[in-house]
Amino acid sequence: MKILGTPSPLRTDKLRRAEQDRRDDPGPGRASSEGETVVLSETARFIRDLKETAAGMSMTRRAEIERARQDIQSGLLDTDAEIAAAADGFLAGL
Repeated sequence: MKILGTPSPLRTDKLRRAEQDRRDDPGPGRASSEGETVVLSETARFIRDLKETAAGMSMTRRAEIERARQDIQSGLLDTDAEIAAAADGFLAGL
């Protein structure tokens, strides 16, 4: 695409100043050019907290899964009555 004409000097100066201001001001949630400050949004803090909580639960979860596998193999879990009750509960929620 070809653009005809010359840019207005006033407009180019505004663009240059805006670009410089953008570089000088990192804005919320961004690190400054010196790397001194980072401000996390509320959502980012929530996700960070969830990850930290989940990291502490991983061993417990693995142990529960292993116990459930053993219970299924021994017939203590996933009996016909449990499966029917789960299906009934699911269908009742529809």
